[in-house]
Amino acid sequence: MAAERRVPAIVLAGGTGGEEVARACKVPHKALVPVGGELTLWRVARALQEARRVEGVVVVAHLPEVAVACPPGVPCARPAGVEFLDTIRAGMAQSPEADFHLLATSDLPLLTPAAVDDFLEQALDSGADLCYSMVERAQLLDVPGVEGRTFVHLREGAFSGGNLALVSRAFVEGQAERLTRAFAGRKSPVALACLFGLSFTWRLLWRRLDVSQLLARAEELLGVPVMVVSSRFPEVCYDLDEVENVTAAERMLAQR
Repeated sequence: MAAERRVPAIVLAGGTGGEEVARACKVPHKALVPVGGELTLWRVARALQEARRVEGVVVVAHLPEVAVACPPGVPCARPAGVEFLDTIRAGMAQSPEADFHLLATSDLPLLTPAAVDDFLEQALDSGADLCYSMVERAQLLDVPGVEGRTFVHLREGAFSGGNLALVSRAFVEGQAERLTRAFAGRKSPVALACLFGLSFTWRLLWRRLDVSQLLARAEELLGVPVMVVSSRFPEVCYDLDEVENVTAAERMLAQR
């Protein structure tokens, strides 16, 4: 029986990191927000370490306070610059032999190994150079603290963007500018649609797009296979965007 394919994971903790939430919790970066008595950064790192399909975890951060707070055995790299691509490249430099890397934001307090493996199994099987996670709204109906989330409305349903992505090294180096724009606009349906042209923006606003059309256009623009992974795990999109998310996450952890 062939061994399961595994990829290194990069925890994105660059920049100042969620100023509003960080200030409210009196920490320099929201990766350092304590949830259920443990730093969110530690929760994310442990979920990645315990996932079967992950081989090695690195945190990438600008702030020294984040670097010193990394869990034992998890290295922290400092980006050469302040751009999003600098953060990814610093993480990839830790495993130069790897062709693919898993990207995870540092503010996912509910993340579990099962959610990570579910995403990676679908993403790696797809063969795509860019795989992005999404969660259908139906999976979030009983989850507190998601009322203000942005949803992309497609013919198949309404989806919220997740915070896990699988990227190939070739894609990162070849389409750096578009990757930066896509990540910056990942929570805005209009910003994402603008990457694909005005006609797509219009069709998205009128809910006339389906997933296959979106993927076909993305592949046409980027020149690489693209995949959207619909996750059944709400935790891949439950981040600390609002102060209310912290208390809601603590309640959910207490119920586990």
